[in-house]
Amino acid sequence: MRNVNIVRKLTRKSVIGPPPKVEAETTLYTIYGMANGTRHSVEDNRGFGEWCALMGSFEAKRTSDGQMFAAPQCFLPEPMNQMIANQLDNGEVESVQFAFDIVAMPSDSPVGYEYQAKPIIPPTLSDPLQDLRAKALLSAPQPADIQGANVGDVGLA
Repeated sequence: MRNVNIVRKLTRKSVIGPPPKVEAETTLYTIYGMANGTRHSVEDNRGFGEWCALMGSFEAKRTSDGQMFAAPQCFLPEPMNQMIANQLDNGEVESVQFAFDIVAMPSDSPVGYEYQAKPIIPPTLSDPLQDLRAKALLSAPQPADIQGANVGDVGLA
């Protein structure tokens, strides 16, 4: 069985620790999962301001040593986090699957770097019952099959 660190949330800090020294574009970790909800907060006593966590099932793999992490919530670099959250909050979809490389790159910002989520696969809107529905309806009796049959003949009694 693989060695996975179970953590409360997947963030840059929980996966790689302190911010790295960034001199060139560097892939820090790969994160993937299925978001099926969000958790919002207004400014808290730690000064983080408003934030939005994606809720669901997520895993991350640290690039430097291959260590794996899993959590029920995650934060992606913006604007990806908010784009996925908006789809979930607006009721457009029930879940969103995604896979990103999280990279650090030099920038003109005060800290000298920024994080970006680079899609490995584009976020996919999903209906968790889609596959099951297709299988169930494919094998279900069709109206033409039950026309004129007794209810007991087709297992509906």
